[in-house]
Amino acid sequence: SDAGEKTVESNSDSNFNETGFPIVKNKITLKMAAPRRSLVKPFDELPFFKKMEEVTNVKIEWYTPDRDTEWEEKKNLMIASNDLPDAFYKGLNFSDLDLLSYGSQGIFIPLEEYIEKYGDNIKTLFEQKPEYAKAVVAPDGHIYALPQFEEGVPLTVAAFFMNTTWLKKLNLKVPETPDEFYEVLKAFKEKDPNGNNKQDEIPFGFKSLYDVAGIAKMFGAFGILDNENKLVIKDNKLIFTANQPEYKEAIKYYHKLFAEGLVDKEALTHDEGVYLSKVRNKEQIYGSFLAWSEEYCFGEDNPDYEAILPLKAPDGSRLWEWAPPYFTKTGFIITKACKYPEVAFRWGDYQYDPLIGLQAGLGTIGEMIKQNEDGTLEYLPTPEGKTFDEWRGENCPGVSALNVLYDDIMRKLQPSEDFIEKFKLDEFYKDCIKHEVFSSSLVYMTAEESEKLTILQTDIKTYVDQMTAKWLLNGGIEDEWDAYVKKLQEMGIDEMMKIYNNVYSRMKN
Repeated sequence: SDAGEKTVESNSDSNFNETGFPIVKNKITLKMAAPRRSLVKPFDELPFFKKMEEVTNVKIEWYTPDRDTEWEEKKNLMIASNDLPDAFYKGLNFSDLDLLSYGSQGIFIPLEEYIEKYGDNIKTLFEQKPEYAKAVVAPDGHIYALPQFEEGVPLTVAAFFMNTTWLKKLNLKVPETPDEFYEVLKAFKEKDPNGNNKQDEIPFGFKSLYDVAGIAKMFGAFGILDNENKLVIKDNKLIFTANQPEYKEAIKYYHKLFAEGLVDKEALTHDEGVYLSKVRNKEQIYGSFLAWSEEYCFGEDNPDYEAILPLKAPDGSRLWEWAPPYFTKTGFIITKACKYPEVAFRWGDYQYDPLIGLQAGLGTIGEMIKQNEDGTLEYLPTPEGKTFDEWRGENCPGVSALNVLYDDIMRKLQPSEDFIEKFKLDEFYKDCIKHEVFSSSLVYMTAEESEKLTILQTDIKTYVDQMTAKWLLNGGIEDEWDAYVKKLQEMGIDEMMKIYNNVYSRMKN
């Protein structure tokens, strides 16, 4: 950390402005790496970053591997080969252990002195949100990254849509239970509801296991909500989902749908672009599907599809996944490669100004948003033939941003079509989202906990995901379940859950 401190102390660089804008008198270039969604244009073409360059006089040379397919591997490679950017922007997928070990090795520089000296916006945020200020301090006392978070955004992650035009045509009612859903899907497959005399209907589609449009959301119909971490809170205790009897029942049921051709057979492998093209198919081949919203899929309301409630579990309850306000410790990280850390830091801090953060996450003023004289903001109409998400992807990084949205700034913004629909979906699903959600990001794990978990969890998760996909597609869970549960024991599932429950009790306190 000495190096970091020296830089702060000795910055007598006459090109650098400690306050105000531009940040530097003569333009300098910084290299930054960030995960980018396929829907977002290259960062250097986005109006948001062009405007930032005008204000700050800092040019960014971007390296943006695809978030879903390349980021994980490329990020690890940059560190392993010591080919570091000046900063990671929204450094997705760095664990507590990564922050601690790369921080203690001097690969990531400590930021507390920069925060003290130049962090006007981040300091204001930390005063308003002391829990965020606490969450970013590593066990060794340093802060190696600024946080990323979103507030004031919808609770429900995805919705469950059904082709109600087909239901009416076949004289069926909206399914309420897994058995009724099965009967509806069979009718969709066999009775030619799209009326083209071909059996081309795909009764049910989803995008993957966990994603926004992932099948795990539908496990609630068997009494357990599943998610990527396989951790849920039940009776005030953290439990692992993938060795529970309810999980087994869910897999058995969804395998039956695969086996009988009632589910898109590519559901576990296709990417977002392919999935959306199927949802939007004019021949209407999907009878039901999972998605963030109708607006996200179609750019407007589609009269053939309606959101329906989750299927009932055996005890009559309906469970649906929701997301607590998003928070991660790894929003902005400066590396030892950076010659101008104070410049990089001020560039990052600028985005914690609520109005700038809003434009990074939800759309730029001028191109997408109109600022009224009274300070309120309203969206311009989404261009014809585009969804809100596509339009946003042409203007700002969106969910690939630091996304610094405060509830109070959101109140000044008249919601977009997409958000209006999402808030309606929140209302529609609100009775199905009573359970607590576990997110360990608000507490720092110790190096020991992180190390143990990294080893245990990586192997366990790989094994569980492999078996889950295999059973969904090919069956066999009945015969293999006991051996699988035993193998999880051998892999250290109890130790893993003990660590997690310790973290959870610290979080509650």
